[in-house]
Amino acid sequence: RVALSTAANMCKKLPSDAADFVMEAVPLLTNLLHYHDSK
Repeated sequence: RVALSTAANMCKKLPSDAADFVMEAVPLLTNLLHYHDSK
């Protein structure tokens, strides 16, 4: 939950030419979402 919220907030301020960097990070963020969130 926190990882998704953090990623969304970071993407709000990214310039359009940073899309490649975001796409590189997507697999890592996806893996983080598979961890159990105790909240």
